[in-house]
Amino acid sequence: MKTYLYPEVEPYLHFYHDVTPPHRLYVEECGNPSGLPVIFIHGGPGAGCSKEDRRFFNPDVYRVILFDQRGCNRSTPLALLENNTTDHLITDIESIRIHLNIKKWIVFGGSWGSTLSLVYAQAYPETVLSLVLRGIFLGSKEEIRHLNSGAMSKFYPEEYLTYKALIPEEKQDNLHLAYYNIMKNGSQPEKLEAARRFSNWDMRGVSLAAPFTPIERENSSIEMLAEALIQCHYMVNSCFLKNEQIKRNITNIIHIPTTVVHGRYDMLCAPKKAYELHQALPHSELFFTQKAGHASRDEGTKEKLIETMDKLAIALGN
Repeated sequence: MKTYLYPEVEPYLHFYHDVTPPHRLYVEECGNPSGLPVIFIHGGPGAGCSKEDRRFFNPDVYRVILFDQRGCNRSTPLALLENNTTDHLITDIESIRIHLNIKKWIVFGGSWGSTLSLVYAQAYPETVLSLVLRGIFLGSKEEIRHLNSGAMSKFYPEEYLTYKALIPEEKQDNLHLAYYNIMKNGSQPEKLEAARRFSNWDMRGVSLAAPFTPIERENSSIEMLAEALIQCHYMVNSCFLKNEQIKRNITNIIHIPTTVVHGRYDMLCAPKKAYELHQALPHSELFFTQKAGHASRDEGTKEKLIETMDKLAIALGN
């Protein structure tokens, strides 16, 4: 089993893809232009792709497509909430496939990216060769309630006090909504402080092993605000999904080979949902990585994802 990521690579192509005006998506391709296509779907909601995300894939074998979702990272306009729903994002993924003239591809997504990967595959099952999913989040009311209820406070009580202290006690029963309202309607200093506290609390639960360094007030940024705002936008709107939508539409993808990798000690997305997804998909494999939390680069998770992609390359003839 590999214990490293593939070497850093630079895109051989990057461009802006026009979708619903004025949204424009940043898209890049790296690896082998004639290789096996795979699309990387990032998490968040509100995050974006990084150069490290290219390194799960053998660049000699894979044609890797990465993009930043609406309002995220390098896509423009930054943080735009208008026409920014799950249905819009699913349409965007399919639009990218058509634009790049790809018949079928592997869909690789983690966290919120696993949600989008599943919903996309259910909408366009004929386009998906295989699903590779990490840190499963099905967008259910149960999962959103877990994120919104301070469930991690059992493990990080001191950070939780800092997180909720910004919100008046009478509004602490719905912290996502309270933070969302500040980040939409507050003064610029209030928006940045809300985004900083929200981001620190969210990042606290990401990795089991990596050192956690809180964002200090002087390091607050518009980019951080954009990511936090979009995440709250999706959470307060139930991820723009019907409750248990993915489970109800599971027969659409029951034939698609699926690999599920989930950290045993994931505090953001409980392992229970990964197990439920595996049980619902008879052609799936489930791997609980025993020394990992939510992060894609935690010990065991990183290695299993790379191993999975290497095996798929052989199985699919590249």
